[in-house]
Amino acid sequence: MPKTHVIAIDDHPRVKSRMEFDIDFETGEISGLQVEGLNPEYADRERRDLATRDMAYFPWQQAYPTPEPFRRPKSLAWLLLSRGWVLQGDLSRIHPPKPGRLPPGAIS
Repeated sequence: MPKTHVIAIDDHPRVKSRMEFDIDFETGEISGLQVEGLNPEYADRERRDLATRDMAYFPWQQAYPTPEPFRRPKSLAWLLLSRGWVLQGDLSRIHPPKPGRLPPGAIS
């Protein structure tokens, strides 16, 4: 798979942020990180944090496995989506998982 250009936008009402980078899913290498409205140190910390995550937690209180996020597009997309980022470009075709049914007696 060739390099993929990732555009992630956080459309928070008070602080709008944008993060763009290229990722090679064969090697797991990220290059060309550009940020807008976001502290570069925070963006770098976010990138390092994404590399160590193996589960995506969504608001409906269900977790989904995300193995090797820098080598699997779906894992990276789910992690970014679960952290509140809106995706544009190639990864925008990947949608969050649909919430499963809660077990009997569970309170949502």
